[in-house]
Amino acid sequence: MAVIGSSSSGNSSKGIQLLFGISTSYKPPYKCKVLVHAIGGGGSGGVAGAQNAANRSAAAAGGGAGAYCTSVLTLDPLVTYTITIGAGGAGVTTNAINTSFSGNNGGTTTFAGTGVLSLGAAGGSGGAATFVSSGTATAAGGAGAVAGNSGNVGNVAGGAGGSVSLSQISGGSSGAAGGGGAVGIFGVGYAGGGATLASSTGAQGLAGGGAGIGGPGESVSTANTYGAGGPSYGATTAEGHIANGLVQDGLWSQFVNNYLVGNQPQNGYGTPAKGSNGAVLNPGLFGGSGGAAVSSSTQSTFYGPSKAGGGGGGTAGTSPWGGTVITSRGGGQGMIIIDVLEQLI
Repeated sequence: MAVIGSSSSGNSSKGIQLLFGISTSYKPPYKCKVLVHAIGGGGSGGVAGAQNAANRSAAAAGGGAGAYCTSVLTLDPLVTYTITIGAGGAGVTTNAINTSFSGNNGGTTTFAGTGVLSLGAAGGSGGAATFVSSGTATAAGGAGAVAGNSGNVGNVAGGAGGSVSLSQISGGSSGAAGGGGAVGIFGVGYAGGGATLASSTGAQGLAGGGAGIGGPGESVSTANTYGAGGPSYGATTAEGHIANGLVQDGLWSQFVNNYLVGNQPQNGYGTPAKGSNGAVLNPGLFGGSGGAAVSSSTQSTFYGPSKAGGGGGGTAGTSPWGGTVITSRGGGQGMIIIDVLEQLI
């Protein structure tokens, strides 16, 4: 459990925010009115590999993001509440040529206890993956988690992973990958970028970018292009989020300032897609990771897993990958955030 901040007002409890990233129990020290945010785990991207031979295609889609649900609850100091954090879908690996494996689903995050209606945010689905020796390889992006109706304040579906369609008509093998979706903490879960190439000739690669909390990942449709990651804010601001009624008392603005603007400005962004060696980049909180179309095992390690419910990007490998290990990006684990609104007597 981490404490984000506290108010200096007369009510010393107001303004405290608690973060939970592991499954645990919580017993409040006093009776209080709280706003609980639940974020489900993100799904991982798919993985596919193609040997360097004529007309072979590898397609790996991005994973979907977890749902975001919020409730105002009254907590009792005599009750111990159960917090279950949904796991992010683990990245999938292949070390055999001409194979494909779909990504794993994220887990459900819940907050439950005597006297309160349980709050649950579902996990996103893993991205599909396909290998074909001729014709068109298609892979559907993992579905963003369904919003449900457990939150009495708001329920937002997760962003979907980017889908892929690749048709190799002549020459060597080609690979395409989709980006992961983002958590809808501003009221919309944006999708990861897709990758579509109708008539690939020669060895080609392309991949879509990971979604951000402020916009989708960039989709691509030209050989050897790699989409940008989605923005942190886009056209929506923290104040707009408060105006939509999903949070109260300005506490979400404090969270956004601490974790999206101030000390860690990289959070909330999706990471761009990659197709060549480069520095390792990790997506920020709630953002999706970009897809990767790689040609060697060293090029499959651009990104760590997504964080806080974001979807993982797919990875498509082509020769001279040559049968060595390639791995898709894992989905982000879920999270529970508790905002203390008021201490009750």
